[in-house]
Amino acid sequence: MEIRDIVGKFFEKLAAKVLMADPVANGTLDLGICKAFIGVEVKGSNSSNRFRISVEQLRLHLDRNLFLFPDMLEELIYCLFCYQNPRNPTGNGNGSKTTLSCCKDEAEIFAALARNTDTIFVLDHRVIIAVIDLLGTVTGQFLCEREVEVVSLGKTYLQGFTEDGSKDRFTSLKLDPEVWIARERRMHVTIHLGKCRHKLKPRIVEVLPKELMIRLDRAIRTPKTKRPARRILVLKTQTDPLS
Repeated sequence: MEIRDIVGKFFEKLAAKVLMADPVANGTLDLGICKAFIGVEVKGSNSSNRFRISVEQLRLHLDRNLFLFPDMLEELIYCLFCYQNPRNPTGNGNGSKTTLSCCKDEAEIFAALARNTDTIFVLDHRVIIAVIDLLGTVTGQFLCEREVEVVSLGKTYLQGFTEDGSKDRFTSLKLDPEVWIARERRMHVTIHLGKCRHKLKPRIVEVLPKELMIRLDRAIRTPKTKRPARRILVLKTQTDPLS
């Protein structure tokens, strides 16, 4: 299994715990919060790269995948995980390697991501569409699929969705600030990985219509006070070496 596949697996499991979601029965979306009729697409990106969201996949979800039996979902959100992947000296005078590229197996990658994940953005799909309308799309972002059309989201741009400054951002995207809300909160996730325990305290930034925020809060039992919600994630890993 390649590193990117393991990274995707980790974030799908983490998103399921954070959002109290489950795999969808038809397998076309990453996850579903079925009690709230919300589909979830999960992406991860390190600090050196932008999020690249496939326009074709977004359209397919909206045109067909959300409504497939038996899940019959109504809304689509994107759960975007930001993590650090620092470079470390190799020790033999041949430069440096990233933390993940030094990992030998799935367990080491999971541990590295548990230590280095810092921010989660939860975006309604209409934010993605508004960004496409404002900034357009690009191609040539994937070496093996140059023709794939994507919307490229940088971390700096996403950081503009703050509780105090979101009104201007919503206005620039032609989204009604009276209907939309940006909220920031914290969550404490204890990750059990074999005999090790990792304490993850990510910052969560949610950018949703107010009505959908209320529905999501009810489904995932968001605390009404400022105290962080708490989750426990138990991960089982394969011991096979990386391919």
